[in-house]
Amino acid sequence: MADIQEEKRSRSKVPLVLGAICFVIYLSFIWSSFYWTGGWIAKLFRDHYVFFVGLPFAGFLAYFIVGTLENVRGQIEFEAVGVKFKGASGPILMWVIVYLVLVLSITMVWPLTPY
Repeated sequence: MADIQEEKRSRSKVPLVLGAICFVIYLSFIWSSFYWTGGWIAKLFRDHYVFFVGLPFAGFLAYFIVGTLENVRGQIEFEAVGVKFKGASGPILMWVIVYLVLVLSITMVWPLTPY
């Protein structure tokens, strides 16, 4: 029991803080985009909304899902095609899989052509 409590205390908060800072910057960018009334940036943002909003949000969502899974269930380890993924490779590969699934779902439901 003491080992589990010690392990929880020794985890670094740096990824969480950096993720929160990046998320706040991302949300401020999205919020400020509503006030761009003219210019080439507003047209670019409107025409490629999925690129500027959907893909970064999919990355944040994938990070949140993998981080939550790792905190709730412990270290992510799995085996695929005869290769074992342990340590840092487990969460990284899981993030890539979740991100690609989210991007695929975005491309399936959102028309990628400008209006």
